[in-house]
Amino acid sequence: MRGTKAVVVALPSPRAGRWPLAPLPRELAPAANTPVLVRQLEALRDAGMSTIAVVGAQALTDAVRGLVGGGEDLGVEVVTIAVPAGAGPAESLLGAEPFVEREPFVLEIAGSLVEHDLRGTVEALDRRRRRGIVVTAPEPLDEERVVELEERRAGGPPRIAGLRPASVDAANLLVLDAAIFAAIRRLLERSDRPEPGLAEAVQALAEAHGGVEAQPVGAWSLRIDGIDDLLDANRRVLGGIAADHRPESLHESSVVGTVAIGEGARVEYSLLRGPIAVGPGARVADAYIGPYTSIGAGATVEGVELEHSIVLPGASIEQLPARLDGSVIGENARVCRRVGVRRTVSIRIGGDAEVALG
Repeated sequence: MRGTKAVVVALPSPRAGRWPLAPLPRELAPAANTPVLVRQLEALRDAGMSTIAVVGAQALTDAVRGLVGGGEDLGVEVVTIAVPAGAGPAESLLGAEPFVEREPFVLEIAGSLVEHDLRGTVEALDRRRRRGIVVTAPEPLDEERVVELEERRAGGPPRIAGLRPASVDAANLLVLDAAIFAAIRRLLERSDRPEPGLAEAVQALAEAHGGVEAQPVGAWSLRIDGIDDLLDANRRVLGGIAADHRPESLHESSVVGTVAIGEGARVEYSLLRGPIAVGPGARVADAYIGPYTSIGAGATVEGVELEHSIVLPGASIEQLPARLDGSVIGENARVCRRVGVRRTVSIRIGGDAEVALG
């Protein structure tokens, strides 16, 4: 297991143009105040990966290098591989071939979180002499099974028996033999489609070599395509955090449940009902902060009721007439009260925006 490489590939979202936190990439949106992609790198490290390549457009790979450098602080080697913006799964994956060389590797979709026994899946690839294992989600399979190819229908693409192509495209975690690269090249040579998908690449591998296995995800798998996905990821991650707060962080405030408060943050005259994460240097005053809420570094929340929400770094929310629920407030955004009738609202705004509620 030790020495296995991992490739984290960023793919275009099917909901492109509908991401309200742009220019912040979906892959770097925070779950419990840590970018999702950084959480992926940490999980892969903990599963025994020795080196991880992040493959994506130049803007993303530059941002990743700015966040984690070469992975020194994470305790794992991280390299970045830039591919043309908008590159599809096949082209992006081929970009990692020199990095992978000829060994089996783990493939994970950037901007996804997977709770699964990855060590066991990597070991299964070698033990059962498979060419690939697709960890399927969100639909669990009744049992593990080897993927076989149905006879190709005249004029139609090959189909995988027992596993719908949509399930492969929705998979966030795969373990693959390096033969996938030759299979993709053959697919590109014969395909009249400019951008074959992940399912077609796996089909091509199975067609050439067989031994591609579908395996149900151990617990859950989630990909960040929209704001609701981000809120779900935040909820799941917060559900596993440990309590961490110092008495000096709290002034005339009460904490119920699991709450983590970063260095230099201040909570005054407030009730915090966890699980909650408050980032370094944030300020919470005269507020109720309910479960599954993350407040980013340097953010200000004052005179507000807030739950099941994400406040990005530097944002400010003050004196609102209604409780915020299921909301995401972008980096450096400002939300405040003017005048109006009290009501419940849900706000999803991008960075450097300002919303005045009335």
